[in-house]
Amino acid sequence: MQKLNLVFRPFAYLSGLYASSPLHFIRSLSVRILFGAGLLAAGDAAAQTRTLGEILDEAAKNFPVLKARQAGIASSGYQVRSARTAALPSVTAQHQYTFSTGNNVDGALFPNYGTAFAPSGGVSPVNNYQGVFGSLTSIVADWQFFTFGRVKANIRLAESARDEQEALYDNALFQHSIKVADTYLGLSISQKIAEARRRILDRTRTLEKVVSAAVRSGIKAPVDTAFVNATLAGARIALLEAQRNVRHQQLRLAELSGTAYDSLQADSLSFFSRLPSAARAAAAPESHPFLALSRAEYERLSQQAVASRKSWLPSLSLIGYGHARGSGNSNQDGKQYTDFANGVRYQVYNYLFGFSTRWQLTDIARLRYNYKADLYQAANAGYMLDHSRLRLETEARDAEDRFALSLDQARLTPVQLNAARRAYNQTRARYESGLADLTALTQSITVLNQAEIDFYISNGNAWRSLLLKAAATGDIALFLDQI
Repeated sequence: MQKLNLVFRPFAYLSGLYASSPLHFIRSLSVRILFGAGLLAAGDAAAQTRTLGEILDEAAKNFPVLKARQAGIASSGYQVRSARTAALPSVTAQHQYTFSTGNNVDGALFPNYGTAFAPSGGVSPVNNYQGVFGSLTSIVADWQFFTFGRVKANIRLAESARDEQEALYDNALFQHSIKVADTYLGLSISQKIAEARRRILDRTRTLEKVVSAAVRSGIKAPVDTAFVNATLAGARIALLEAQRNVRHQQLRLAELSGTAYDSLQADSLSFFSRLPSAARAAAAPESHPFLALSRAEYERLSQQAVASRKSWLPSLSLIGYGHARGSGNSNQDGKQYTDFANGVRYQVYNYLFGFSTRWQLTDIARLRYNYKADLYQAANAGYMLDHSRLRLETEARDAEDRFALSLDQARLTPVQLNAARRAYNQTRARYESGLADLTALTQSITVLNQAEIDFYISNGNAWRSLLLKAAATGDIALFLDQI
């Protein structure tokens, strides 16, 4: 099961910007700030807020991979219908016109697997190469009314293949829903971090005004202005990075939804106004869609082995045959009529009814080997099913522990945030009264900034750990019921 991780790198571009000259740094920073502001303004103007339920519904209807799985189900359904038609009689009708000689001799011949011309007519003492027209209309019926269970085995094989396709779709839908929900949570967290970065930038701008006023009045040293300007530039860069993360999550969510959204906005009220409660009892791992898919694969391979075992058994058939034959070689007076009308007029009629049994004796060895190979394929699927069950049980326990730990962390971050705010307010008051230097104030700002970011990340991770638990147990309702 893929782990759900969200990594933010707010200062990713800083080192690259400082690598060039100071003038180039200022120009590049200005361009990036203007570009980020324009991108954010355009995104806000075109933003389309969607709830998670709406996105999940759109993804289920529009995502191409899920449509492909649905096409697979439809195809396997027709394969079942095709397998059921094997119990019907085989009826073949034929009509033909020919132009040929009537020379023939007695004696047996090998039909060369049906490619030799059938002898017709009586034996003549001399060769006569005069061709005449002929006709034949025939119908053959062959009903294998008893196949020792071979037809039923093939039907069950086709049904198990259809069940596997349905399980494949259910698992694909479940896994995709988990991806959509995780990306939606990632977008929510990114949006909140971007909002926090805006507040941090506003706070830093306010600090810059305070420091500049103090420097102009001579209360503080001019070095404080340079220091706070560097802090302001860092805040702007961090906001650009946060906006880039938002844009990335928006594009990813639009892709997963299968819809051409340009700028999605997540409805994050339910994620950051409260923490998830202790989850209800999770579904048993046996109901996990991935485990259901493994069971369906095992069942299909088992049915394949049964069908292979049945394939070497004989069949009992009822057969019927009838034909009408016309020829330019008259059976009345022995004359040859070269015109078409006389050649195609029916002269004789025949019918046949009977009982037949067929058994491909020389195929038994080959089919038995196929049966043994299918047995080992089924055994392999059975072992993999046991492995999947063991892995899911381990991941369910691990997800439960992660969920409990994430809740504990999320409950502590408000305490951290409140303490950081008090420390910032006190340090700022001391700085303005001359009792603290800018280093102490900047340190308190850094602690407050990190506490705000940690608050949103920990809240989001609490919900993501609940989603991880739902993914491990195969019950996404465990997550959706709380939002």
